[in-house]
Amino acid sequence: MRRWLWVLMLVLALPLFAAAPHVDRWANGFRVIVLPTTSSQVVSVELLIDYSAFDEPEKYQGIRQVLLTSMLQGSRSVDGTTIRRRLTAIGGNLEGRVHQDMLEFTVSVPSSKLGVALSALAEIVCHPLLSDEYIQAAIAQSQRKVNIPPVGALDTAAYLSYQLLYEGHPFASRGFGTPESLANITPEVVRDAYHAYILPNIAVMSIVGRCTQDDAGAQAQAAFGLWADHPRAKRQVAVNPTLAHSTLDLREENVKSTCVMLTFPVCGVTHKDYLAVRLVDILLGGGTGSRLFRSVREDLHLAYETATDFPSQTTCSHFSLFALTDSGYMDDTKSALTSALAQLQVTPVTEQELQRAKAYLKGRYLLSHQYSAQYAFDLAWYELIGLGAGYETSLPANIDAVTAKDIQRVARTYFTHYYLVVIIPQTTGSVESSTSSLGRLTARVQAE
Repeated sequence: MRRWLWVLMLVLALPLFAAAPHVDRWANGFRVIVLPTTSSQVVSVELLIDYSAFDEPEKYQGIRQVLLTSMLQGSRSVDGTTIRRRLTAIGGNLEGRVHQDMLEFTVSVPSSKLGVALSALAEIVCHPLLSDEYIQAAIAQSQRKVNIPPVGALDTAAYLSYQLLYEGHPFASRGFGTPESLANITPEVVRDAYHAYILPNIAVMSIVGRCTQDDAGAQAQAAFGLWADHPRAKRQVAVNPTLAHSTLDLREENVKSTCVMLTFPVCGVTHKDYLAVRLVDILLGGGTGSRLFRSVREDLHLAYETATDFPSQTTCSHFSLFALTDSGYMDDTKSALTSALAQLQVTPVTEQELQRAKAYLKGRYLLSHQYSAQYAFDLAWYELIGLGAGYETSLPANIDAVTAKDIQRVARTYFTHYYLVVIIPQTTGSVESSTSSLGRLTARVQAE
């Protein structure tokens, strides 16, 4: 029954893969993608700017977050409150986000109000006020954010694993900066960053929803046509994190459960191995049919939650697998997690299981596009990172081209050395009560 459900879902969604977005490159280098759809009465606009963590000097880490927050406060002619009220009055919303690879601005409105969305977006991107008051308020907001500690065993393990893996790397501060780097940021530095990196020739805008290509293009031209261009500043060379050996880090924290997490450095989206690693992600953690769910939770009863995490980042990323368990089972849980990886390394995945993973991956991608905002983001992102807005039309064939040998190869290539982070409850004698398990765990990691 499940198999036929997947087939039906893919057949119904095939027109999404077949759609052909139109990409228009303007004289100033700005790329505008338009994809008319009839699935809803909404239109979504995504604007991505190729201003990444690699562009942040170590002294000014977090400057992108400060700049984005300042821009959202309003332009030289319209303050941010007025912009938000105009959008709220028509049921729309405007948001900005800092990613490791870029800055994102997104706005969704009823299709008849596309001009309002584009006007609001152009105000904050092309004509931000960037006053001292706005910038100082944004710095204070960032300073509060970096001081918020993670909550719970899983979030704490993820935070620590991330810090260990990306130590000394531009991704280390997650785009938020540190108390020390934020203290170095001044209004003048932020305004300089705006002029150096908020440029049309490194930006992509996508418009997805109930619209026409000609009308959407004309309205985009009216809003962004005067956006001035000049060469961008030179970027640092991207370097991927590497590990020479495996490392254990065990912490007592104010949490209620124990989290065992292994984290590996892996490739990014533009690498040839990306889809194979993504399928490993599905095989291990893709739903209730995945290997971790079946083995660690259902068969061995070692955890009440187990899953994987593999962020989609351009040049480099990380792959984590984790389980929430009891501190007395941490050694057995770690062994079960590594055994799942070892099985992929030594035994080729069966054709049936591989086909299930491929169907799951394609289905999840298609289902994400029932929301025009996600569809618009994907189109703009593929264009921004060099794969092209039409990449999704070849995506099913690229997924199908991955073989069992590819899965085995990437498992052997990437899943060798790791950071093992174990977070246990902070109770009297908690470490001592798990001495035997901790001793075995430490010995295993040292041996590897």
